[in-house]
Amino acid sequence: MAWVLAEQIEVATTLHTAGFLRDDDEQGSVARLRAWAEVNASNPTAQWVLQRLRLGPVVEPILWFACWARSGFARVTMGHRLAAALIATQAPADALEELPAPWPAYLIEVPHGLFEARDLMLPGTPRVSFDLIMVRHTPDGMIRIGVRPREGAVTLMRGPLGWEEFVTDDFDTVQAMGGLYGSADDLHHRVLTCAARLTAGVELELSDPRAVR
Repeated sequence: MAWVLAEQIEVATTLHTAGFLRDDDEQGSVARLRAWAEVNASNPTAQWVLQRLRLGPVVEPILWFACWARSGFARVTMGHRLAAALIATQAPADALEELPAPWPAYLIEVPHGLFEARDLMLPGTPRVSFDLIMVRHTPDGMIRIGVRPREGAVTLMRGPLGWEEFVTDDFDTVQAMGGLYGSADDLHHRVLTCAARLTAGVELELSDPRAVR
């Protein structure tokens, strides 16, 4: 499923209007989401939700969409040079822990070609560019990201983690929609590591009003 901004905003708006998300009760939110989707099964977004729930327990992309709408569809864009500089920088976890979240959820648009790996849902195909990072801050101070290509439905995920664990390179499996991939190659680990570094760098940049236009 290709990423078309207008269509994604429509999905997010529908999920936000459904009112299922409760910050203090994620498990209950998912139960309310399922009930809403079953009652509104003819709605295309509800059909997508039911399909997603049948695939497995990873529902973070759905929660992100609802929270993104609540955050006013916030998006961050940057050029190749700044993105590469942020990826190459290891942001200090203690500094990040002191920062307020810029939004509960937002989208980072990565310059094309910086993160490349094969699509786990389509093995044997050429590499694709993972150009979108979906960031969500949870009420308990954790951070989650989903990294996906504009063309294709696979989403690599990391979190929920505190900043100290989030910015480290030490993790064993790649979490993706549909399950855990312990056999995923090093490129997927690199994508998630670089995406975490870029997210941390973006949040530091956003904390300085002089760096934001």
